[in-house]
Order: sequence, then structure tokens, then C-alpha cells
Amino acid sequence: MNAADPRSRRLQEAIARQRDAILQLKIEANIRRMPLSITLSELASFIEAHSNEDHLLKGFPKPADNPFKEKGGCCIV
Repeated sequence: MNAADPRSRRLQEAIARQRDAILQLKIEANIRRMPLSITLSELASFIEAHSNEDHLLKGFPKPADNPFKEKGGCCIV
């Protein structure tokens, strides 16, 4: 088999993909993990601390401030 052989090329590409997958798994293995109980309590604290700024929880002060509200109605001519 030479380098121009399609089977050889596919094999080399498969090997390269596997090397990339292994590298990605090594990166993910080194990520610092936190227990879910701590993460959830921190998330709940963050949400409570910023709830007054959250328009999805409190709504908009004026309906005109809502960027998701449809601007016009239906017009049939």
C-alpha cells in the first residue's frame, strides 16, 4: 500500500480522528469537578441575588420595554 491508496488514506484519517478524540478526553478528564449539591446551592444563591434584574422572572416595567412583544397586529386588506 502506498500513501495514495484510498484505503490507506481512510485508515490514516481514522487514526487522526481517534487521536483527536483521545486528546479531547484527556482535556475533559483534567476539568475540576464540583459536587452537585454545592453547584446547585451556588446556582440558587446566584438566581436569588440577581432575581430583581431578571425580566423573565419579574416581567418588564412597561409592556413597551418587552423586545419579544409583537409590534403590530394583523392587517387584512
